[in-house]
Amino acid sequence: MNHSSDQVHTHTAMVTILELEDGDELAGSWSTPEHDRFGTFRLLLKRTPDNRLLWAHYIQAPDGTTGMVIRGELRHPDELKQLQDTIHRTIRKVTGEELRLEDSDYLASSADGISLRPVQE
Repeated sequence: MNHSSDQVHTHTAMVTILELEDGDELAGSWSTPEHDRFGTFRLLLKRTPDNRLLWAHYIQAPDGTTGMVIRGELRHPDELKQLQDTIHRTIRKVTGEELRLEDSDYLASSADGISLRPVQE
């Protein structure tokens, strides 16, 4: 699992969380129930045509803004559980609660308005 500190960004405006290019597919989408103070923690996963697995973890604040985005790459699909476990531990530290990522029907759209649905693993 690769990620670096230069891939951690703070945003208060609309941002592209995970850009899908030609041949990419949204391979998974997970989110927690909304927390009153922090909002919803989300994880998106995309598969590229060369089978790379790229992920983005972010917090969507109650007002809809994106407060944080961390991006990385899984070296192997088996690392997904490790990534989710790491996110769960971080959420517990931040909120003091056991919020769990669950499969979600996150609806996204492309810049040209095409609706995208995840293909869950």
